[in-house]
Amino acid sequence: MISVLEAMRLVREHVPARRVETVPLLSSLGHVLAEDVESDLDMPPFRRAQMDGFAVRSEDLASAPVELRVAGEVFAGVTGEHRLEARTAVKIMTGAPVPDGADAVVQVEHTEAAGPGLVRIVRAAKAGANVVPRGQEMRSGQTVLSRGALLRAAELGVLACVGRERLKVWRRPTVAVLTTGDELVDVRARPTGAQIRDSNGYSVAAQVAAAGLPFAYLGIARDTREELRSKIRLGLSADCLVLTGGVSVGEKDLVSDVLKAEGVGLLFHQVAIRPGKPVCFGRKGNTLVFGLPGNPVSTFVCFELFVRLALGLWMGNPALERRTVRARMSAAFAKSVPDRQLYHPAFLTPSSPGGQLPAVAPVPWKGSADLLGLAGANAFLIQPPGAAPLAAGDEVDVLLME
Repeated sequence: MISVLEAMRLVREHVPARRVETVPLLSSLGHVLAEDVESDLDMPPFRRAQMDGFAVRSEDLASAPVELRVAGEVFAGVTGEHRLEARTAVKIMTGAPVPDGADAVVQVEHTEAAGPGLVRIVRAAKAGANVVPRGQEMRSGQTVLSRGALLRAAELGVLACVGRERLKVWRRPTVAVLTTGDELVDVRARPTGAQIRDSNGYSVAAQVAAAGLPFAYLGIARDTREELRSKIRLGLSADCLVLTGGVSVGEKDLVSDVLKAEGVGLLFHQVAIRPGKPVCFGRKGNTLVFGLPGNPVSTFVCFELFVRLALGLWMGNPALERRTVRARMSAAFAKSVPDRQLYHPAFLTPSSPGGQLPAVAPVPWKGSADLLGLAGANAFLIQPPGAAPLAAGDEVDVLLME
C-alpha cells in the first residue's frame, strides 16, 4: 500500500498536459480561460443615468425646492442632443446618456409636476449624484479577465460586454463511467435473489457532472474477461475512464488484469485509506484510468480524493481539489485504523462570526456500503493511521464535500 499523499502525488504527476481550444461564448460556461481578455471599450461608454428622473445642474438646486423648465427627454439607447442651460432640466430614464451641461440626476421620487413644461425639484442633489462616469466599470485596454479564470455566469456577462463571441479555454477532458459486477442490475429493474441495483454508476456520473464535466455512462460489465475487455476498450477512447468494482484480489476481480492486457500502465493498486483500500490508477497514452472500489462510499471517497483532483488539473481548475480545514469536535470519536487513513462521514457546522473553528461531528455510519449514512454528511473526519481517540473539543482535519 502507498499513502494517500503519495497516491495524490502520482495522480498530479501523470495528468496530461492541458490543451487549448476555441469555443463560442455560450458554450464556455464551466471552462477555464486560457488567455487574458481585454476590454475593447470604456464601460459605460458615456455618462449614464443611474435612476429614472431629471438630469439637472446641481448649482440650480442650491435653494431647493425649485422649479425648472423641462427642456426635453432622453431614453436609454438614444443619443441625446440636449445641452442643459441654466434653470432647465431634462427628463431621463435609467441607462440613458446624461446630457452635456448636467452634472446630476434627481430621482423621480424627489420631483413633482409644476405645470405645463415645468418640474419642481423638492430636494437638492450634489454634483455626480446618480450619474455613472464614463469608464467607471472598465477602461478600453484593461484586462478584465485573466488566464485561469473559471467562467461562471458573471464572467460570461463580462465577456459579452467586451464583445468576445469566441475565446480560448482549456479543453475539458471527456469522462467515461463503467460499473462492473455480476450482482448489479439497472436502476429500472427490481433486484431478485443476490442482486442489487447499480448505485455507483449514478453517483460517479453525478460527481463528474458536479465537477463541471460531461460524461458517458457505459453501463454494467459482467465479471468476464470478454465483457470487461469490450467495455474497457470503449472507455479508453475517452480522456478519462472511471471504473467501479472488480479491483480487489478476489477470484472475479479481473479489472486490473484486463487493464494491463489493454496496455494500461498501473501506477498504484492499493492505497492506505479506509474506505477505499483497493483502488488503482494508471495511464495509457493520454488516457487516465481509475479503478475504484465497488462499495459505494469507498467509490465516493476515492473519486473525491483522486479523480476530482485529476480532472481539475486537466481542465486548468486546481480549485476542484477538495479542501481540508481544521475544525473542533462537538462529540467524541474513538474509531481508528492501525495502518490506514480513515475518512469518516461527518457534518460540519460553519464557524461563528467571531472566528471560532467550525464544529464537526461524525454521522451514524455503518461502513463502506452505507450510502444512506453518507447522504447525511457534508464532510469527512480525517484520522491518520493509528490515531488516538478524539474527545469533544479536540481539533481535527476535515475534508469538505461541498
